Amino acid sequence: MEIECIWKPREVELIRLNNKGRWFFSRRDGEGAVGLDFFSQKLFSENTHFCFPPPSSLVLAKRHFERYEVSAVMVVPIWPSSTFFSTFFPDGKHAAQFVTKMRRLQPIFICGPLVKSNGMRGRKCYITAVLEVDFRRGVFRRENQEEEFCVHGGCNVCLL
Repeated sequence: MEIECIWKPREVELIRLNNKGRWFFSRRDGEGAVGLDFFSQKLFSENTHFCFPPPSSLVLAKRHFERYEVSAVMVVPIWPSSTFFSTFFPDGKHAAQFVTKMRRLQPIFICGPLVKSNGMRGRKCYITAVLEVDFRRGVFRRENQEEEFCVHGGCNVCLL
């Protein structure tokens, strides 16, 4: 997976909709799952978490990481009209200050038969951001109005 090429391989991977990570939580009981219901699990800062939840759970996942003061890699669709978008891109263009790294991708998502949403079924291709978020105490926060944090890959604000 390209995410592993962007950043060093992660020690722990959590919240997957499949069972390809070493450790993962599932919404359903499944072979290899270390637990059910990610949102009821305690998280530890010595782990880095990988999170690719359904879009409707993105803000809940961000709050869960924030509550336990951990870092994570999150896969977030770049959908400006969505309700979650302003949480991750407050000015509509640049990543929030809790984002420490960002990469724009345009992957093809292939959803299986268990996906109920008509909007997500089949093969879909849309611009997506892979965000490294960090809620640990003492992590330096900086302005993210730079080209590498721009959903457009550069705009009139960050290219000045």
